Amino acid sequence: MAALIGACGGQTERFGSNVSAVYRFGDVARADGIRSDDSRTWGATWNDFDSDGDPDLFTGRHWREPGFFINRGRHFTEYARDAVFERVADRHGCAWGEANADGRPDLYCVQGADKGEGRGPNQLFIQTATGFVESAEQFGVRDAYGRGRTVNWIDLDGDGDLDLFLGNHLRPGHPNTTYRNTGGHFERVDVGLSDELSTIGSSWADWDRDGDPDLLLTQLEPNPTVAYENVEGTFVPTEIPHATGKAWKSGAWGDYNGDGWPDLHLVSNTGSLVLRNRQGSFQVEHSISLNEGRMSAWLDLENDGDLDLYIVQGAESEDYQPVEGALDQPDLFLIRSRGGFIGPLRQSLRGESGGNGDAVAVADEDRDGSMDIFVSNGYFHSRGYPELLRNRSRSANWIGIDLQGPPANPQGIGARVHVETSSRSFWRQMTDGVTFRSQSEIGYFHLGIARNRVVTFEVRWPDGTRDCRTAVAAHVFIVEHGSLPCRRAG
Repeated sequence: MAALIGACGGQTERFGSNVSAVYRFGDVARADGIRSDDSRTWGATWNDFDSDGDPDLFTGRHWREPGFFINRGRHFTEYARDAVFERVADRHGCAWGEANADGRPDLYCVQGADKGEGRGPNQLFIQTATGFVESAEQFGVRDAYGRGRTVNWIDLDGDGDLDLFLGNHLRPGHPNTTYRNTGGHFERVDVGLSDELSTIGSSWADWDRDGDPDLLLTQLEPNPTVAYENVEGTFVPTEIPHATGKAWKSGAWGDYNGDGWPDLHLVSNTGSLVLRNRQGSFQVEHSISLNEGRMSAWLDLENDGDLDLYIVQGAESEDYQPVEGALDQPDLFLIRSRGGFIGPLRQSLRGESGGNGDAVAVADEDRDGSMDIFVSNGYFHSRGYPELLRNRSRSANWIGIDLQGPPANPQGIGARVHVETSSRSFWRQMTDGVTFRSQSEIGYFHLGIARNRVVTFEVRWPDGTRDCRTAVAAHVFIVEHGSLPCRRAG
């Protein structure tokens, strides 16, 4: 990870959109109030839980009380209203969603279970008008004996509210678990996702464009990656060439070229692979070798309208023990341009002697139109401090779309946006943002629009509602569900 990243290699990169970019990032975590230690961070989430217009940061921290930092506009203060967050727990991943249709985002965290020998009830933090209440037992979603590793908020059945998928590490009799949201409560269901696997990561997207979410699971290496296609609410195992049947640590979905078909980036200990989605058929677009690869996140670094990649690497270990003399490996950028992916760009992303890269979550945390990067550095041993890399790069124009959905799905999970500029059009899809223990910001589209000053966009909500408007660069637009009906053609 980079404590300070200057202009990459001291050079300016030029892209097919005729946009030049110099990448400059600085670590502002401690200076801006994100006080932490070198405990096992094991992932982070970005989410505007308090609806004040900017995303807040939650770090799970394994066997420590979590870190919950409220964004006050380029400065963070610790959330101190509820003792409920002071509990030490075996957390392996957390994600924001909506459980009880009151329009206030809720947080779900999975726990391990004493290495499969004991119990570790998961946690559901329900947000109320006065704070949070831990309510997993009340809502029927404790899964006390599952070895929790990952959680997704996902509308499995298309009824408009958010269900839960829990990925559990292998323990006989306690498989991966699915809970259907029945309005104020959840019921455990078998929709084809109840396999006993060594699950460590999960991510979803509507990669076949049939209107419902499909799911990808990664397992503890050397166990193979597994994919499920959603067929009218039942999940059927399927194959994705180069992905399924092979051992990958994480998989991140992102439509890098904006054609409306989500593409896939895969990371293993030794490699990075970009798969392009050609209308449901996948082909290799780019590959490189890695040292101790962990995970990645998609983001538009230079605001040209294409998505780029940030890849986390860690430090070498054997059976989770540090190797003497092993250093944290440099993290990497892969930049998407008209001719393909450029990179890796890593001249300035130097690894640290102390620390072990774990996970990354991205957001425009200061709403200045440039995507920022939070990297946790607490993977097992040789731990270091997490970093908030604020983006100070020169980049092109942008708009932001702040979704305000119906109470059962206030952040518009499952929505898509179509952007029209004078030179091109492109799509983006709102998933739950989860990849390998971390959750990038949900409920907010950051959209690079190159040199354009005025664009039009259309938000297509999961229930078919469509909202349209014309947008001016460098502004954030609040879009309430059904508030800006699109004019009918003709």
